[in-house]
Amino acid sequence: MSQAVIFQLGGALADQDPGATSFGNRDASYILIAQGSWPPSSPDADHHLAWVRTAWENIRPDSTGGNYVNIQTFDEDDSRVREAYRDNLERLATIKSAYDPDNLFRANRNIRPPGIPARDMMPHGLEGTGPDSNPALKPAGSIGPSWTGDGEVP
Repeated sequence: MSQAVIFQLGGALADQDPGATSFGNRDASYILIAQGSWPPSSPDADHHLAWVRTAWENIRPDSTGGNYVNIQTFDEDDSRVREAYRDNLERLATIKSAYDPDNLFRANRNIRPPGIPARDMMPHGLEGTGPDSNPALKPAGSIGPSWTGDGEVP
């Protein structure tokens, strides 16, 4: 099953100073979630992945370039984290470095403390694995890049 969900943003969310909290992309008017879901054993998994990624690539030029971190998938690189937090990322990495220097809390997409290699971003028990080294870890079940737009939905 594939779906596209659009949420309207703005209002009180946009009234806050961008540096007041960790949440970035307060300038966006909308967020679009393109999501594909399928049973883990489905032979159509690649088709669903392609649909979601194509939807994202098609809408991206009309977006603010940001995203919501909870919609990221484990196979995305650190650039997506930067897009989510924008100018707040360095400040948040400094805080993370002080309170979680060993990156213990990394089960989801998170802010990596300075000096922690990207390979150490995997959840506990999955270190040294990933879609390329273990086909069973390909994103299966759900994937959903998000779009934050600054005006009309294209």
